[in-house]
Amino acid sequence: MRYILILTACLLWPFTVLAQETDEEEDRGFIAGLLESALGGDGRTVRIVGFAGALSSTASIEQITIADGEGIWLTIDDVALTWNRRALLRGTIDVQELRAARIDLPRLPVAEPGIEVPDAAATPFALPDLPAAILLEQLDIGAVALGAPVLGEAATMSLSGTATLADGAGDVSLRAERTDGPRSTIGIDASYANETRDLALDIEVTEAESGLLSGLMNLPDRPSVDLSIKVNGALSDFAGTLDLRTDDTPRLSGALALQSEENGPLDFDVDLGGDITALFLPQYAAFFGPDVSLSAQGNQDSEGALSLNQFDLQSRALALSGQVALNSDRWPTLLDVEGQIADPSGTPVLLPGASGAETRISRADLAVTFDASDSDALTAQITIAGLDRAELDAETLTLDLDGTLSGDVDAIGSLATRIDLSASGLDFADPALAQAVGPTVRGGLNVQYADAAPLQLTNLSVTGAAWQASGSTTVQSLSADFSTAFDLTVETPDLSAFAALAGLSLTGAGQIGVTGNAALGGFFDIAITGTTQDLTLGIPQADAVLAGATQVDLAARRDSTGTFLDRLTLDNPALSADVSASLQTGASQARYAFRLADTALVVDTLEGPLTVEGTARQTGDVWDVGTTLAGPLDATATLDARIAGEQIDIDLDAALPDLQPLVPQVEGGAQIAASAEQRDGAWNFDTEVNGPFDSAITASGRFADNVLNANYSGFLPSLAPFAPGVPGTLTLNGQVQQVPTGWEFTSNLAGPYDAQVNATGALLSGILSADYAARLPDVSLVAPGVTGAAAFDGKVQQVPDGWEFAADLSGPYDAQINATGALLSGLLSADYAARLPDVSTLAPGITGAAALNGNVQQQADGWAFATDLTGPYESTGAVRGTYKSEKLATDFELALPNVAPLAPSVSGPLNVAGTLEQVGQGWAVETDINGPYSSTANVDGTFGDDGAAARYDVQMPDVGALLSGFSGAATLSGTATQVARGFDIDATLDGPEGTTAQVQGLVGSAGELELDATGQAQLGLVNTFIAPRSISVPISFDLTIDGPAAPSSVSGRISTAGAQFADPSLPLSFSDISGAVDLSGGQANLGFTAQVREGGSIAINGPITLDGAFPAQLQVGLNSVVVTDNVNYNSSVSGGITVSGPLKGGAEIAGTIDVGETTVRVPSSTVSTLGAIPDITHIGETRPQLRTRQRAGLVAEASASSGGGSAVAFPLDITINAPSRIFVRGRGINAELGGELFISGSTADTISTGQIDLIRGRIDVLNRRFDLTEGRVELEGRFEPILRLVAETTTDTGTASIIVEGPVEDIEVSFESSPEAPQDQILAQVIFGRDISQLSAFQALQLASAVATLAGVGGEGLVSRLRGSIGLDDLDVTTDEDGSTAVRAGKYLSDNIYTDVTVGGQDDAELSLNIDLTPNVTVRGSVAADSNTSLGIFLGKDY
Repeated sequence: MRYILILTACLLWPFTVLAQETDEEEDRGFIAGLLESALGGDGRTVRIVGFAGALSSTASIEQITIADGEGIWLTIDDVALTWNRRALLRGTIDVQELRAARIDLPRLPVAEPGIEVPDAAATPFALPDLPAAILLEQLDIGAVALGAPVLGEAATMSLSGTATLADGAGDVSLRAERTDGPRSTIGIDASYANETRDLALDIEVTEAESGLLSGLMNLPDRPSVDLSIKVNGALSDFAGTLDLRTDDTPRLSGALALQSEENGPLDFDVDLGGDITALFLPQYAAFFGPDVSLSAQGNQDSEGALSLNQFDLQSRALALSGQVALNSDRWPTLLDVEGQIADPSGTPVLLPGASGAETRISRADLAVTFDASDSDALTAQITIAGLDRAELDAETLTLDLDGTLSGDVDAIGSLATRIDLSASGLDFADPALAQAVGPTVRGGLNVQYADAAPLQLTNLSVTGAAWQASGSTTVQSLSADFSTAFDLTVETPDLSAFAALAGLSLTGAGQIGVTGNAALGGFFDIAITGTTQDLTLGIPQADAVLAGATQVDLAARRDSTGTFLDRLTLDNPALSADVSASLQTGASQARYAFRLADTALVVDTLEGPLTVEGTARQTGDVWDVGTTLAGPLDATATLDARIAGEQIDIDLDAALPDLQPLVPQVEGGAQIAASAEQRDGAWNFDTEVNGPFDSAITASGRFADNVLNANYSGFLPSLAPFAPGVPGTLTLNGQVQQVPTGWEFTSNLAGPYDAQVNATGALLSGILSADYAARLPDVSLVAPGVTGAAAFDGKVQQVPDGWEFAADLSGPYDAQINATGALLSGLLSADYAARLPDVSTLAPGITGAAALNGNVQQQADGWAFATDLTGPYESTGAVRGTYKSEKLATDFELALPNVAPLAPSVSGPLNVAGTLEQVGQGWAVETDINGPYSSTANVDGTFGDDGAAARYDVQMPDVGALLSGFSGAATLSGTATQVARGFDIDATLDGPEGTTAQVQGLVGSAGELELDATGQAQLGLVNTFIAPRSISVPISFDLTIDGPAAPSSVSGRISTAGAQFADPSLPLSFSDISGAVDLSGGQANLGFTAQVREGGSIAINGPITLDGAFPAQLQVGLNSVVVTDNVNYNSSVSGGITVSGPLKGGAEIAGTIDVGETTVRVPSSTVSTLGAIPDITHIGETRPQLRTRQRAGLVAEASASSGGGSAVAFPLDITINAPSRIFVRGRGINAELGGELFISGSTADTISTGQIDLIRGRIDVLNRRFDLTEGRVELEGRFEPILRLVAETTTDTGTASIIVEGPVEDIEVSFESSPEAPQDQILAQVIFGRDISQLSAFQALQLASAVATLAGVGGEGLVSRLRGSIGLDDLDVTTDEDGSTAVRAGKYLSDNIYTDVTVGGQDDAELSLNIDLTPNVTVRGSVAADSNTSLGIFLGKDY
């Protein structure tokens, strides 16, 4: 029909000659449309552009294109046609010239779907008999461009030729030459006449190396090719020859002969041969050999029956021969074929043409036998031995066919056979596939076929290692729609066989069945059912929901109305799914529902059901989709979408009311709202998340033209819920933008304390680069005590073979850290450096800079690293090491030229060197230390899975360098070995002054101890560390620890004898300290006595419980203990004190102290105009200087109650008895006092009651004596004695008082009078009895001397010094009003008896005696020289 339309269009042209010129455009459009319709068709679209000259003898077309479903596959440019229009009147289409500038054929057209079944009856070949002759005088195509898919590579050729077709006869002559590559020439000359049936064909192809034909034939090395095909003669009796050469060498030649009569029998004879090894890869030469031959003779009778009487194909490794006969119905009547593949040498044969990996076999045999003249039995067998492929080896593959074949002419042909397959010795290269298939596979099926009857495949059964497939299939028609019905089942009792193949830890059993029917055209109706039992995948979440039996059921069909998924269900106790859908034009819909019974099966932190339900519905071109989700914790979500062509709208809302079950420290819920829309191919989206603590996150952007731009932000009003104590908000802003070569991004984070973090970067052409910076203005806000700003800057850059990076950190105190490095070809290397100009800012008392430099290098077999350190006081260090084969090995060293800056009492260098190395399943360490004074230490050991062991040895040649007063060597050595129960310890110490110690036993892994410790030591070794205090204590100890690490586990004794202890801050020192501490049952029983060097002794006895608050019952005995500071006071005390209760606080201190004779000296003072020395701030003080001032008590120590707390308090209940003989002397004062004090309250708040009152006394000023009328001593604060003495006298102007009061060390003297007068006026009246203005110069000097005496400048005076030298308690020289002089001397005869003697004066000598009967009753008596006596009883009481 297409040819008729084309000819019609051509025949219509002459009639248009008479048309008006104005109609030319309409005629051109009509003809172009006619040609497009004629040349187009199903799956083919023809377009003609620029058709001109339709009514002239020269027509032209700018372009012709032909397209299929995938686009244009043929383009013809600049077509020109010159023809003789008048020749049409003679019935001839005379084309004088047909030319085109270019033809583009990038690919071949896509074949239309469908099956073309040839007509059952064959028709003889004939040229079309057209109503008009066609004459093409000249064809000229400038360029024919062929795409690579056409011939295997792109090529451009020129094309020329001529052609005629008239009266059923035609001839053609074409020449093609390649113009863009290796020389290639193709020539075709052909002629044929329907009437004579004479055919002449001559094809010649000649091309140079790497030509098109060698590429099409896939010839090795692409040689030159020459091909000649010649055919000549009538179709009833013609002969043809073939000659193929490469590189001018014959490869394949032969002849084909045909003889036949019109509508009669046909005989044929084929004979080809040659050496074709060069046409194949060299490795196939052994298969083909130098001589390959094919010969065949046969005939076809007039009824169409075909007989191949003999065929024989031979190569070096292949032999195939036999006979085949088919009747006119094309059913076999004779099959006698035998074949074999085997190498004559017996080696395996490499098969040619196998795709993918090479295929070798040891041998293959083929035998097919059927002879209808003998019987209907049909047998066939194919056996392959020794299959060898990269992915599979097989010992034997066998296919057996045994059945019957009936195919008589005009009878119903039928085939009934059994086919059995056996494969043994299977060995897959993939272990997973080998496990799944198994080493042996066996199976078979029955085949039943007859003319006009279905093809039936029944009793299908294939069995492998752990699986079996069975079923049947029926093909209803082999020529129409191939309608097929099937019923197949696959089952396995053990899915673990497929675990490796699936890449999952499969276990369980399963079965699947497929039933239904299908046909060409896409029609089907199928049902699939499946069952698994205890299926596991090795994924805990999936295994939990697949436990037990799981059922899968699917039913689907497709017919002329649409496609329908009637059901898809999955059901087991934990999980269910239900899906159905119908796909129909403009009215499709779907429904789906999924339910998980308990999410705890898959997520540990959640529990409760999860459901997802939704629908999708199509109305015309619009789809509406809605999905809802409901889950644990009352979580909900809805998704709604509308799809209308290129417009899409999506809305998502989700909510979780309470996040706390997921994140316990977070209270509150979260809501998500998101939307997206597509318009004109561009997407716009917007997302907002509102979370706990009023937090919010937003993201919005646009995706258009494959370019994304997005902005994001985040806000947290307060960090307190996440970082308590950190105030302020957290804000994040950023942008990501797609650019032509990649992505660019920025991000800014602002946080508390004005902290800022910024990052910018790009991912361009697959290369990432980023710069980042962080700032914290004041680090003290996060690190109290450290002041200053911190800044961090860095860069990371992707390079062709990895990454490069750099980072700089600057911090407080001018600290700097720098790092640079790279990750290239998977190996990391980095250099780093750190410096702190002055470490004293972090470590007070240590001055100087610290620096660190190093590098780390990843190597092919591990890592290597090195670090060098320099520090204050010229200290240096280094660490070197490697990490290879999962083993770490390091060397380390440290050197300090002089330790004195860190240990003021020690000088000399310190050097540490050692190694740490992984060995076996553990570690080994060795350390050597060389310290000051030639001291050394060695420690080595191992630790790991098999236990630990260590050895140590410390030596110091002479401890005198550290411990003044001692000399000699000290050594400490021992071992620690891990055993089943813990560690065995053995340590020995040997030192000067007989110091020895031995500790042996077990330290248990559960904390229990089984240790024995014995030895002796001189505690004077610690004097250097407790100076200015000193101790001389030789001790011996013999202890056992048996039990947990607690005092209750310790038993034994610690004893000493002849020890001495002194502390300059105490008013007494101790000698001959002897006693012991007995430890047992969690108690320490103390028993110690000591002599007080100043006089007296002290004893301490009692238990202390070594647990909790350390409750104690201690008794302290004082026996005539002399207490003195040798300057201001001297006393003797006796008595007993008990300490009862917890020593950590709350123990009561109680008892009675009897005070003996006590002298308190009012100290003299110096007169200075400078005043008190103010507090001194020491600048640049060194650690040794600070320690010296601390030992001297010149540094104020922080009180225990600083910071608002209170010191531990001890209750007090102490009575101090001092009935008399408390003497206060100095500055002209001579007084005796006595009394009783009661100390109560606590050590934190002392309460003192009672007082020491005046017994007698006087004040002497310039030979004037004033008797004391009032006196007392009280305790204030922390036992500070406060003195008050008052002497009253009369003057010419009234009464006057001299008052001495204040702390003993800071006495103040003042004067009072009545009436009131200035201090100097009162003093002049008291001493001289006159006004100060009336004093002589000498009296003024005397007055100044009196002031000096009272101020403490004048010293004790002669009388005071004399009293002390002769051992009197009182010595006084007096002058009465008449100028008489007397001397009085007094002495205590006992604690309560006092006597004095007065000689001189007007009353002459007198002896007096005072006896204190009780603290409140005194008997006084006197006897004068004139025998006058007196006796009295005096009562006194303090109120």
